[in-house]
Amino acid sequence: MKLDELVDKYYSDLNLNDLYIWRYILGHKKACENMSISELAEHCNVSKTSILRFTQKISLNGFSELKFYLKMENNDEDTINQDLIKTICNDYCNAIQYAENQNYQKACQMIYSANHIFAYGTGGVQQLAIQSLKRFFFKLNKSINIVYGSNEMDYLVNNLTSDDLVIVFSVQASQQTDVAFICNSCSLQNAKILSLTLFLDNPIARISDENLYYLCSHRDFSIHGRHFSPTSMFFITVEILFLQYAIYLESIQ
Repeated sequence: MKLDELVDKYYSDLNLNDLYIWRYILGHKKACENMSISELAEHCNVSKTSILRFTQKISLNGFSELKFYLKMENNDEDTINQDLIKTICNDYCNAIQYAENQNYQKACQMIYSANHIFAYGTGGVQQLAIQSLKRFFFKLNKSINIVYGSNEMDYLVNNLTSDDLVIVFSVQASQQTDVAFICNSCSLQNAKILSLTLFLDNPIARISDENLYYLCSHRDFSIHGRHFSPTSMFFITVEILFLQYAIYLESIQ
């Protein structure tokens, strides 16, 4: 099991300090592999005890095992070959089959019933997918308002009603506690939430009225020292949702 999978598994046991430590490690995997516990604690502005508690909460025996996991994962990320490409292509085939077999009925009902729809993507690619969603649904006379940035989301929350729908696209849903907080605020306003996240337990999916998972096992690896996350499934899921909604409209007319 990889570190991010361990974090997802034990997410409910983690506090804000733990999540901050994990966010730093996630963004500096190579550097953290060679750090001492004192150096990592200093970079995270926490105590050495906090680092140890974090490792124990995700079922590791201590800091040494954390470094072992980092070394193994960093070595895997450095190995980009034809076998990996074949594996990713197989993953896409499985993911498309999964997306095809998802039940979109509730999502379509939520979109149809909403007076206003607001869509928010947590990153650049997610924003592009949201723009595709807006363009597709405009063809079916359904207007979607794109929200740019968390500041706009904060303002929006106070003006939502029970007749509104908020759509959230997120890749690293397990690490984005700020987005989960915003989603929870939307829910407290009785607005409906439709989310698209990785097929993992995460706070955004738990808060949402409906979640459309997408599969992608190789979602984070390294090419020439730069991280790469496959993102095609966002766009594929958007197109399938659009087609499913068109079918839904036909069925109720």
